[in-house]
Amino acid sequence: MAGYTFHFLHYLVINPFMKTQQILCIHRKFLEPLFGAPLFSGIRPSPPHLQDVLRLPFQFINREQAEVDDSLKQLIPYVILQHQDRFFVYRREKQVKEGRLAGLQSIGIGGHIDQEDAEGTAGTHEIYERALRRELAEEIRGAGAFSFPRFIGWINDESNAVGRVHLGAVHILEVANAEGLFINHGEHLTHQGWMTAREVMDHMQAFETWSILAARLATISKT
Repeated sequence: MAGYTFHFLHYLVINPFMKTQQILCIHRKFLEPLFGAPLFSGIRPSPPHLQDVLRLPFQFINREQAEVDDSLKQLIPYVILQHQDRFFVYRREKQVKEGRLAGLQSIGIGGHIDQEDAEGTAGTHEIYERALRRELAEEIRGAGAFSFPRFIGWINDESNAVGRVHLGAVHILEVANAEGLFINHGEHLTHQGWMTAREVMDHMQAFETWSILAARLATISKT
C-alpha cells in the first residue's frame, strides 16, 4: 500500500436516497507510535504486524467525512493472488465507478471495511477478515476455500490528499489452480493473465500505483 499518485480506491457515488456508507478508520495519532511520526510514504514490510494495528482503537465514519479528514486513516485490505512466482492481473473497464482507474491494470483485490462487516461481532480481526473475504468473493470466483492470506506489509502515500486518508494492508493468497480463477460477471473487470513482479515493474505505466508498490513489497518479502 507510496511522489506516487494513489490510484486504488472505491469512490462513493452520492445518492440522497441511499444509506450513507460507514467505513472503518483509525486515527493517525494511534498509528504514529507504531509506524513513527510522520508516517512513512511508500512501502513498509512488517512490522508493524497486522495484529498490532488491529488492536488500535477504531471507529466507523461517514465516508464523505473520512475522504476529507486526514487525521483519519481508512484501513484497506489489499490481496495479491499468486500462483508460483506470478500474480493474477486484471484491468478495470470504462464502466467502473472509479473513473480514474478506468483502463488501468491491477494485481490487488480489496476495498474499504464497511460497518456491515462488524455485524454480530466485536472482534477487530474478525471484522477485518470478513471485509477481506467479502471483497474477494465480490470480484473473484474459483479461489475455493482458503486460509487467511499471508500478510506482508503496508502501503501508504502521504504525497497527496487522497493517499493521506488511506492505509493499505497487503496480503498474498497462494492459488494452487491458476486456470480455475475467474473474474465475477458484472464487475467490469477483465482478466489479463499472470505476471511476475518484474513484468509488472516493466509495464508500470499500465498499472495503478498501489499495484506497483505491492509488487515491490512482494519482492522484498521473499528476501
